[in-house]
Amino acid sequence: MSRFLTTKRIILALVLLFAACGLYGYLVADRLKREGVEARAVVTRVYSREETRTRGTARRPRYEKVTVHYLDYRLTVDGRDYEDRIRRYDNLMTARVGDSLLVRYLPSNPDVNRPVRLEEGGYDLRRTHPTTYRRRHPSR
Repeated sequence: MSRFLTTKRIILALVLLFAACGLYGYLVADRLKREGVEARAVVTRVYSREETRTRGTARRPRYEKVTVHYLDYRLTVDGRDYEDRIRRYDNLMTARVGDSLLVRYLPSNPDVNRPVRLEEGGYDLRRTHPTTYRRRHPSR
């Protein structure tokens, strides 16, 4: 078998795999839209970390440091807990542990869940306990 045919088959397999992943994501999103139920999840952890991305070519790679923000949440359905994570490049630091996050899930399989997005692009986060700040008095 020639090298050209092998390369062509590999590229075709990768294109098919990419298309299948995209189709699966579309079908899950459509099913969540049609059959999904909304519930409140609890934010369990909010953190960020710096990751390195590789850009450029294999001969001349460029490395960039990017801050990635994470938000872990727990959804409770029928007494069972389901945990998931949001990974974003824009800042999620307005969320705090204990906040409430609106999530849409499939009643037949709550493992399939997605946070509900607002029109502005953010998430529907609500404070469970409003923060009150005490005023500090200067020592006399």
